[in-house]
Amino acid sequence: CRHTAADGCKDGSIVSNGRQCHIDSRSANFKFAEMSAIRNQILSIVKMHGLSLRSDAMKYLVDILHPVNEVEREDWLDKIVEAIQKQPLTSSAVEKEIVEIAVQECVDCGEEESERA
Repeated sequence: CRHTAADGCKDGSIVSNGRQCHIDSRSANFKFAEMSAIRNQILSIVKMHGLSLRSDAMKYLVDILHPVNEVEREDWLDKIVEAIQKQPLTSSAVEKEIVEIAVQECVDCGEEESERA
């Protein structure tokens, strides 16, 4: 059951199994805005290279790039797009499997570079 303002709840509390859990709407809004900004950054870079991502590929990239800071994220995106472009693409709409291969190539290259250092 969900409490509403009529119940005297201002923060959208949810009661589950007799315990009350408070949802901080500000942190939820911040997370949504942050994810949206990451999605827009990905979209911009991918589009600049004449590509688009299927929705599952976009979600995958947002999920893996979320913990990365904005500057490093842009570097990773450039590397990922380069790796995608090396793949045999049948369409400009990139599938999740292609993105996964590209990400793995970038991770492997990063590990090789750190081993040499």
